Amino acid sequence: MNISHKVIKERKREVIEAILDVKQKEVQRIRARIPREYAPEFCFYRASKKQFHDELDAYITLWVQMLYDDEEWTYKIDGEVANGIYTYWIQNEMKDYTFQRLDAKEVEEYILGGAAVMIRSKNIEYEYGRLSPSFKLNGPIVSSLELRHVKSWAGYREIFFKSEQEYGLFVE
Repeated sequence: MNISHKVIKERKREVIEAILDVKQKEVQRIRARIPREYAPEFCFYRASKKQFHDELDAYITLWVQMLYDDEEWTYKIDGEVANGIYTYWIQNEMKDYTFQRLDAKEVEEYILGGAAVMIRSKNIEYEYGRLSPSFKLNGPIVSSLELRHVKSWAGYREIFFKSEQEYGLFVE
């Protein structure tokens, strides 16, 4: 995967185009949490690889969709908003990202393990989508990047991955 701070900066125009096209892409979203302090949260964004030009397009699309949901935005993303997202959110929020490569099998087990914890919970709350007992990934993961791992927040992790059929963003 060729995603880094340098690539994002060098390909600013393409990043802004991806931001503008976020709502044109079909993204499956699952957001769930167990309503108690320090309990796990699970955010999973996925989309077919066929919708994207490359990994950067997919990464920005999934990340901005997550941001859109986090911030509960209702407005349309136009040129001014896209520039603002790039300048404020992407340059500032991603400055601590490491873009560290991870073992694909380990990531697959981590994601499926996080899903299993949520599925077994009796009092899970869903914001978007649902986790079915048969939750799975669409094909094996081929490559992945750990965007950040904040150990002081109970192991909070953000992972971007590519499988044979889809791109995904997993946040726990």
